[in-house]
Amino acid sequence: WKNMEKDNFNLFDNISLNEYDNYQFYINKQISNIIVKIIEKRLFLKMSQRELAKKTGVKQQMIDRIEKMESIPRLYTLIKILNALDLNIGLKDNF
Repeated sequence: WKNMEKDNFNLFDNISLNEYDNYQFYINKQISNIIVKIIEKRLFLKMSQRELAKKTGVKQQMIDRIEKMESIPRLYTLIKILNALDLNIGLKDNF
């Protein structure tokens, strides 16, 4: 995890997709990058999933599913996890 690039899913950037699939891919890519940062920070802190669960009130099984990218967290859950790890996400104005 230590040597991962900022954008870990750039292998697929040159694939030609229709507009809808391109948008879905973009969203999944962003979510995946956030989850990778969550995992990196948790491991950096030497925190177990169980410890993160206790700190956030999110079940350990849910954290496991999120980290395996089997489940996309609700915004409220994501914010609880980010806060527990002292991480922030920002909004970018594309206008």
